Amino acid sequence: MKAGALGDIKAGRLGSFLRCRCGFTLVEVLVAAVLLSLVLGAAYFFASSVSLQWKKGDIENEVQQNLQLAMDRLSREIRYSRGAEVISGELILQAPEGAGYRYMKYYLYGQELKRATSQDKVSWWGHNPVAAHIAAANFALVSGFPATLEVTLVGTNGYTLTSRVTVRVLRG
Repeated sequence: MKAGALGDIKAGRLGSFLRCRCGFTLVEVLVAAVLLSLVLGAAYFFASSVSLQWKKGDIENEVQQNLQLAMDRLSREIRYSRGAEVISGELILQAPEGAGYRYMKYYLYGQELKRATSQDKVSWWGHNPVAAHIAAANFALVSGFPATLEVTLVGTNGYTLTSRVTVRVLRG
Protein backbone atom coordinates (compact mmCIF):
# COMPACT_ATOMS: atom_id res chain seq x y z
CA MET A 1 0.00 0.00 0.00
CA LYS A 2 1.38 3.37 -1.01
CA ALA A 3 1.64 6.26 1.35
CA GLY A 4 0.10 9.60 0.26
CA ALA A 5 1.99 12.78 -0.52
CA LEU A 6 1.77 13.93 3.09
CA GLY A 7 3.18 10.63 4.22
CA ASP A 8 6.11 11.04 1.79
CA ILE A 9 6.95 14.45 3.29
CA LYS A 10 6.82 13.08 6.84
CA ALA A 11 8.97 10.15 5.87
CA GLY A 12 11.54 12.52 4.38
CA ARG A 13 11.01 11.44 0.83
CA LEU A 14 10.75 14.97 -0.64
CA GLY A 15 11.75 13.79 -4.09
CA SER A 16 8.68 11.57 -4.45
CA PHE A 17 6.50 14.46 -3.18
CA LEU A 18 7.81 16.77 -5.91
CA ARG A 19 7.05 14.14 -8.50
CA CYS A 20 3.45 13.90 -7.22
CA ARG A 21 0.86 14.51 -9.91
CA CYS A 22 -1.66 16.43 -7.82
CA GLY A 23 -2.81 19.86 -9.28
CA PHE A 24 -3.49 21.12 -12.83
CA THR A 25 -1.34 20.97 -15.92
CA LEU A 26 -0.57 24.10 -17.94
CA VAL A 27 -2.90 22.95 -20.73
CA GLU A 28 -5.78 22.54 -18.27
CA VAL A 29 -5.20 26.02 -16.84
CA LEU A 30 -5.09 27.55 -20.36
CA VAL A 31 -8.29 25.78 -21.43
CA ALA A 32 -10.05 27.00 -18.25
CA ALA A 33 -8.82 30.57 -18.86
CA VAL A 34 -10.07 30.53 -22.47
CA LEU A 35 -13.48 29.18 -21.42
CA LEU A 36 -13.76 31.77 -18.64
CA SER A 37 -12.88 34.62 -21.03
CA LEU A 38 -15.50 33.37 -23.53
CA VAL A 39 -18.19 33.28 -20.84
CA LEU A 40 -17.24 36.75 -19.53
CA GLY A 41 -17.13 38.16 -23.09
CA ALA A 42 -20.61 36.81 -23.84
CA ALA A 43 -21.94 38.25 -20.57
CA TYR A 44 -20.42 41.67 -21.38
CA PHE A 45 -21.88 41.62 -24.91
CA PHE A 46 -25.33 40.73 -23.55
CA ALA A 47 -25.20 43.43 -20.85
CA SER A 48 -24.04 46.13 -23.28
CA SER A 49 -26.75 45.28 -25.83
CA VAL A 50 -29.43 45.37 -23.12
CA SER A 51 -28.09 48.74 -21.95
CA LEU A 52 -28.17 50.12 -25.52
CA GLN A 53 -31.76 48.99 -26.03
CA TRP A 54 -32.72 50.55 -22.70
CA LYS A 55 -31.22 53.90 -23.78
CA LYS A 56 -33.04 53.75 -27.12
CA GLY A 57 -36.32 53.11 -25.31
CA ASP A 58 -35.69 56.02 -22.95
CA ILE A 59 -35.02 58.37 -25.87
CA GLU A 60 -38.16 57.25 -27.70
CA ASN A 61 -40.25 57.73 -24.57
CA GLU A 62 -38.79 61.19 -24.04
CA VAL A 63 -39.58 62.22 -27.63
CA GLN A 64 -43.15 60.95 -27.36
CA GLN A 65 -43.68 62.66 -24.00
CA ASN A 66 -42.32 65.95 -25.39
CA LEU A 67 -44.67 65.74 -28.37
CA GLN A 68 -47.65 64.96 -26.15
CA LEU A 69 -46.88 67.85 -23.78
CA ALA A 70 -46.44 70.26 -26.68
CA MET A 71 -49.70 69.10 -28.30
CA ASP A 72 -51.58 69.45 -25.00
CA ARG A 73 -50.33 73.00 -24.51
CA LEU A 74 -51.00 73.99 -28.11
CA SER A 75 -54.52 72.51 -28.02
CA ARG A 76 -55.34 74.28 -24.77
CA GLU A 77 -54.09 77.67 -25.98
CA ILE A 78 -55.80 77.32 -29.37
CA ARG A 79 -59.11 76.42 -27.69
CA TYR A 80 -58.98 79.43 -25.36
CA SER A 81 -57.79 81.93 -27.94
CA ARG A 82 -59.99 84.40 -29.78
CA GLY A 83 -58.40 83.93 -33.17
CA ALA A 84 -55.60 82.16 -34.98
CA GLU A 85 -53.52 82.67 -38.09
CA VAL A 86 -50.63 80.87 -39.73
CA ILE A 87 -47.91 83.07 -41.19
CA SER A 88 -44.75 81.57 -42.74
CA GLY A 89 -45.17 78.31 -40.87
CA GLU A 90 -45.64 80.07 -37.51
CA LEU A 91 -48.85 79.88 -35.51
CA ILE A 92 -50.06 83.19 -34.05
CA LEU A 93 -52.88 83.12 -31.51
CA GLN A 94 -54.87 86.08 -30.21
CA ALA A 95 -56.02 85.93 -26.59
CA PRO A 96 -57.90 88.51 -24.55
CA GLU A 97 -55.91 90.18 -21.80
CA GLY A 98 -57.46 92.91 -19.69
CA ALA A 99 -58.95 95.51 -22.04
CA GLY A 100 -56.77 94.47 -24.99
CA TYR A 101 -55.23 91.44 -26.57
CA ARG A 102 -52.08 89.43 -26.18
CA TYR A 103 -50.54 87.46 -29.01
CA MET A 104 -48.70 84.16 -28.73
CA LYS A 105 -46.46 82.81 -31.47
CA TYR A 106 -45.40 79.18 -31.79
CA TYR A 107 -42.52 78.34 -34.09
CA LEU A 108 -39.86 75.72 -34.66
CA TYR A 109 -36.27 76.71 -33.89
CA GLY A 110 -33.82 73.91 -34.61
CA GLN A 111 -35.35 70.91 -32.87
CA GLU A 112 -37.28 72.97 -30.31
CA LEU A 113 -40.83 74.26 -30.44
CA LYS A 114 -40.76 77.76 -28.95
CA ARG A 115 -43.39 80.21 -27.72
CA ALA A 116 -43.11 83.98 -27.76
CA THR A 117 -45.60 86.64 -26.68
CA SER A 118 -46.37 90.15 -27.89
CA GLN A 119 -48.82 93.02 -27.45
CA ASP A 120 -48.58 94.27 -31.04
CA LYS A 121 -47.37 91.31 -33.22
CA VAL A 122 -44.19 93.32 -33.94
CA SER A 123 -41.94 92.99 -30.91
CA TRP A 124 -41.88 89.48 -29.46
CA TRP A 125 -40.42 88.46 -26.13
CA GLY A 126 -40.02 85.28 -24.13
CA HIS A 127 -39.03 82.79 -26.84
CA ASN A 128 -39.40 80.00 -24.28
CA PRO A 129 -38.98 76.36 -25.29
CA VAL A 130 -42.18 74.34 -25.16
CA ALA A 131 -40.75 70.99 -26.27
CA ALA A 132 -37.54 69.48 -27.62
CA HIS A 133 -36.76 66.65 -30.07
CA ILE A 134 -39.19 67.98 -32.69
CA ALA A 135 -38.16 67.54 -36.32
CA ALA A 136 -41.17 69.32 -37.89
CA ALA A 137 -44.19 71.35 -36.86
CA ASN A 138 -47.02 72.07 -39.28
CA PHE A 139 -49.94 74.40 -38.56
CA ALA A 140 -52.81 74.56 -41.08
CA LEU A 141 -56.17 76.34 -41.01
CA VAL A 142 -58.85 73.80 -41.88
CA SER A 143 -61.98 75.92 -41.65
CA GLY A 144 -62.92 79.57 -41.25
CA PHE A 145 -65.39 80.52 -38.49
CA PRO A 146 -64.87 79.35 -35.85
CA ALA A 147 -61.33 78.63 -36.92
CA THR A 148 -60.26 75.00 -36.86
CA LEU A 149 -56.57 74.27 -36.99
CA GLU A 150 -54.75 71.05 -37.76
CA VAL A 151 -51.52 70.76 -35.82
CA THR A 152 -48.95 68.12 -36.78
CA LEU A 153 -45.80 67.52 -34.75
CA VAL A 154 -43.10 65.10 -35.89
CA GLY A 155 -40.50 63.85 -33.43
CA THR A 156 -36.85 63.27 -34.20
CA ASN A 157 -37.55 59.52 -34.02
CA GLY A 158 -40.29 59.75 -36.70
CA TYR A 159 -43.20 59.61 -34.24
CA THR A 160 -46.02 61.82 -35.57
CA LEU A 161 -48.84 63.40 -33.59
CA THR A 162 -51.74 65.19 -35.33
CA SER A 163 -54.71 66.96 -33.80
CA ARG A 164 -57.56 69.18 -35.00
CA VAL A 165 -58.53 71.94 -32.59
CA THR A 166 -61.30 74.50 -32.87
CA VAL A 167 -60.84 78.02 -31.53
CA ARG A 168 -63.34 78.89 -28.85
CA VAL A 169 -65.09 82.13 -29.83
CA LEU A 170 -65.39 84.43 -26.84
CA ARG A 171 -68.16 86.99 -26.65
CA GLY A 172 -67.21 90.37 -25.48
